[in-house]
Amino acid sequence: METIIPSNTKVHIALASYYGAAYISEQLDSIRAQTHKQWRLLIRDDGSSDGTVEIVRALESSDPRVTLLTGGRKSLGPGGNFAHIMQSAYDEGAEYLMLADQDDAWREDKIALQLEAMKLAESRHGATTPLLVYSDLAVTDDNMRPVSESFMRHQGIRHESEDPMKTLLAQNFVTGCASMVNRSLLRMALPVPVDAIMHDWWLALVAAAAGRIEYLPEPLVRYRQHGNNVVGVKRFRDAINPMVASQRWAEGRFYTIMTFEQAKSLAKRLRELDRPTPLETMDLIEEFSRLPELSRLKRITTIRRMGIRKQSLSRQLLMYLRLILT
Repeated sequence: METIIPSNTKVHIALASYYGAAYISEQLDSIRAQTHKQWRLLIRDDGSSDGTVEIVRALESSDPRVTLLTGGRKSLGPGGNFAHIMQSAYDEGAEYLMLADQDDAWREDKIALQLEAMKLAESRHGATTPLLVYSDLAVTDDNMRPVSESFMRHQGIRHESEDPMKTLLAQNFVTGCASMVNRSLLRMALPVPVDAIMHDWWLALVAAAAGRIEYLPEPLVRYRQHGNNVVGVKRFRDAINPMVASQRWAEGRFYTIMTFEQAKSLAKRLRELDRPTPLETMDLIEEFSRLPELSRLKRITTIRRMGIRKQSLSRQLLMYLRLILT
C-alpha cells in the first residue's frame, strides 16, 4: 500500500490496564517500536496492585508520549475503563484513536497501515464521516506461540461489508484492540452509554449507522490468550459443551436482553445527532429494540423478516431459541 500520510500525523492510543504486570511491558515495547513515531499513549489503570502502575510510571518518566491518567473512580470494568480513556483523548483533541489491550503485541507497522487506510477512507467519504478501521489478529498462547494466524477464522466470524447493521445489532464482529477510529466517530459515540455492552461494539454500531467500517485482513496484532483474559477467544463449541452449557446459556441470555437495550440507546443517540441517519436504518434499529414487546413466536417471524443474522447457522439457531425462552 503506497504511503499517503505525513509522518507528523499524531495518533492517540487508549490502553486500559488491570493486573497486567506480567504482560504489559511487551505491549508497551511493541508500541514504542512502531514505524510511525507520532503517537500519544493514554493509560488508565482500573485498580491493580500487582506492579502494573509502577511499570507504566517508569515508562511515563522516560517517554513524554506516555501519560498515566489519574483521578476518578476505580473499578470501572473493561468497557468503562476504555470509555473513560476515549473521553479523555477526545477532550484533548485526538484526531485518530487506537485501542490497545495490555497483554497483546502490535506488529511494528500497525499504526502506519491503519492510519493509511483511515486517510484513504477519509479521502473517499470525507473527514466528517464517522469511520472505523480494524484488522485481523494472530492468536497466540500465553508465551506468544502461534495458535492461529487468523482470529477471525478462529472465532468463526467475518467482516460484513453489506448491511453490517443487520449483524451488529445481534453480534459484534469488530475487535476493539485491532481498531482505529477518527474524531468524527468519537464525537458521535461519546459518551458511551451505560447500556452499551462493550465499548468496541458500541463504536462499531455507531460507525455502521452513521458512517463506514473498513477492514484490513492482515493480522496486525498478536492476540495473547491466557487464563486471566477479561474477554478472550470464545469458540462456539465451548458454548455447547455440557460442562459449561449452563453458564454459557445464562451469559447468552443476558447478552440477548442487553442487545435490545443497546439498540434503544443507539436509536436515542442517532436522534440526537446533527447528522441525519437513513430512515431504513433507524427503522431497523428501533424495530429490533422493540422485539421483547412481541409474543415469542412473533419475535422469530419479525427478526427473520428484518434479516437480522448471526454469522453461523448454530449461532442463529441459538439466537432464535433465546428469543423464544427469554
